[in-house]
Amino acid sequence: MLAAISRQRVDAYQGEQDPIIYLVSTVQRVMDAGLTWCFTDGHALERVTSFLRDISDMDRVDWAVIAARQWRNTDDDPHRMRRKQAEFLVHKSVPWQVFLGVAVRNVNLKQRVEELLASVDPGLHRPVAIRPKWYYD
Repeated sequence: MLAAISRQRVDAYQGEQDPIIYLVSTVQRVMDAGLTWCFTDGHALERVTSFLRDISDMDRVDWAVIAARQWRNTDDDPHRMRRKQAEFLVHKSVPWQVFLGVAVRNVNLKQRVEELLASVDPGLHRPVAIRPKWYYD
């Protein structure tokens, strides 16, 4: 979705990707919290995509494709885009305590997020990291 936003191809969102933040956690923290979750080996709307709940099936996710900057399908790999869109989904909501931190694109947003967290409740503090490579040029 972020790649589509960076190219202004999302009708429901006309803004830039800069104000979008990542809330960071781990599969283990979600499991430890007793939340209902699943993950997919590709885009959730595609019929060939599997929905999985066994952590030992994580090897079915194509981590190399996910880590690659290339999005396009190729003649040799016509399902590359589908696999790159694998998801980890949590039913209903995730309590704030499950998150380890926040990632943002730039220093201005880092300051805004830190100020917002401090103004709400000091107990909500989480580290905010600048991760420009998590966004698209």
